[in-house]
Amino acid sequence: MGMFDTIILSSDYKLKLTQEQQLLVDDFVMFDSWNRTLQTKSIRNELCEFVVAGDGSIRITPGTDSIFRDEWTDFNNFTGEVECYTSITCDVLTYDLNIDITLDVKAGVVTSHEISIKPEDNNQRIQLDRKFAEHMKRDLARSKTLRYKIYKSTYRPIVRFTCDTAVKTLSNTINIINRCRRKILFW
Repeated sequence: MGMFDTIILSSDYKLKLTQEQQLLVDDFVMFDSWNRTLQTKSIRNELCEFVVAGDGSIRITPGTDSIFRDEWTDFNNFTGEVECYTSITCDVLTYDLNIDITLDVKAGVVTSHEISIKPEDNNQRIQLDRKFAEHMKRDLARSKTLRYKIYKSTYRPIVRFTCDTAVKTLSNTINIINRCRRKILFW
């Protein structure tokens, strides 16, 4: 996945949604409100947090940029397109939402934006989440058994020590053989 930046669209910033997009978002807001947080790889990729204010100005959240400033900083020197994305998941509905927003920024101010909201079937994600939860539950139960505690505290350290010693011995043996070969075959 790599590094990214976070963009938070403040509640004052008005998104221009079509009626169909508004209905999709409203379905999700009934179950779990979207906090208008998106990710982007279009700016710095330094885990900075940017906030788009109601007037469209972009500011860096204090303490999140690479300089770790303690005050709000305007982002006046940036011009270009910022592609943001997020997914909103909901187990109650039969779909999740993938939201892509492209912000046109001039001198640190969002001048316009394009929104793409696509519903995506969530059956596979829900099944994977359930399998993961089952595996975690099984692993937790196994880690509490006496057999696992003995394995972890006794058997695993012995095997690790034995393997590490064998690798070091083999490495030293290869080094000795190479030295002898250079002495014997000196030309």
